[in-house]
Amino acid sequence: MESVMMRAPAVLGRRLAPFSLSHCVILDYLESPFVPEHGTAEPGFADLVLGVWVCSRPGWPDGIEGLYGAGLEHECKRWGRGIREADVGPGMAAFAQYIRDFSQAPERWPAWEGQGGRHVPRAPFAFTMACALMNGGKGCGLPEERVWNMPLCLATAYYATCGDMAGDDGLVSEAERRGMAALGIGAEREE
Repeated sequence: MESVMMRAPAVLGRRLAPFSLSHCVILDYLESPFVPEHGTAEPGFADLVLGVWVCSRPGWPDGIEGLYGAGLEHECKRWGRGIREADVGPGMAAFAQYIRDFSQAPERWPAWEGQGGRHVPRAPFAFTMACALMNGGKGCGLPEERVWNMPLCLATAYYATCGDMAGDDGLVSEAERRGMAALGIGAEREE
């Protein structure tokens, strides 16, 4: 629950917006190494500048449109040239921590073979979650702009709750968490 109450930090002197599904999609589109699908390479200075720039801007739809705005690339590069070398290391660590913090999801029990068919979506994560949150029949029925701009940790909490209400028994309950703590054990996190 702490993750949904977080305030986004300032990194390299820019106040970041809460990391949202739209930021995730934009960074994925830009093949940022800060996004897990592209995270095999070590992020460099340009990756950091671009990531901070994207995440300090509004999300959907303004953030997408803003990528193509006149002079945006020049403005981003000009801002990046003003960053001191001494700030890069701490900025890299702070930005990576920001994404980790806002990507927290509710704890789930691990799936096991023969469990009875927990569906694993094949569509990209952000779109699977967005569709589930917007789908009024089986999901939360949230408006599109709200879904794309809410903090990712809040979106995952809503997504998990919608699944729970639809019969997904994979969430670790607060009572189960307290019981495990009393026994000195922890649930294995599902990846």
